[in-house]
Amino acid sequence: MNTPPSQFKASQPSPPVVPIGSPGSASNATYTPICSTPRPVNGGATVVAKGIRDDSLGGTGLIKTVGSLTFSSAFDSANLKDVQWNAFSSEHELFVASDCHGTPHQTRNSSWFHFSVRGLAPGQGVRFRVMNSNRQPGLYRAGFKPVIKSMPSNPNWQRLPNDVVITDEKRENGGNRFEIAFTASLGANAMPDEIMYIAMTYPYGYVLVLAHT
Repeated sequence: MNTPPSQFKASQPSPPVVPIGSPGSASNATYTPICSTPRPVNGGATVVAKGIRDDSLGGTGLIKTVGSLTFSSAFDSANLKDVQWNAFSSEHELFVASDCHGTPHQTRNSSWFHFSVRGLAPGQGVRFRVMNSNRQPGLYRAGFKPVIKSMPSNPNWQRLPNDVVITDEKRENGGNRFEIAFTASLGANAMPDEIMYIAMTYPYGYVLVLAHT
């Protein structure tokens, strides 16, 4: 689904988050993307135009600020299509693109998510709900959990310590409603400008593939 940003070196283990004010952000209106077809999202998000190959950023190219938090999927192996705040449930609702979206290998599944969050205080937790994952109830009922790390204080991936809650039910108009909800928190030792990364499971992006070939 993703191609390596040209500025990354194979020795880099962790992809950087593109800061606000960089190409693709709301404060840089003169940026001309390599590809001209933007990914559609709701809620007025900043979306980096991205086709099959985008050497400038990688990932699905979303940079969006919701309240005090800035979400990004503009890095290698990232997938987050949109995020919206639900005031009723106090959750950030996440929408992911199809696996291999925008490539000849695109599928109807939407299993993979991988994104970053900036703006959390040390020790602060936040509630997420993945709204459009393909149905995998057995996986999560068996104890499967997403992984989390934060940079620079906690750079090693680890499974979420909190339980994952799934919603798995039939819709009245047909089809299934399958959602994944979980809470993620920064460690108490986090730096003021810490960046949290969350993924469905341990990422192994294109940059790491190149590093081991």
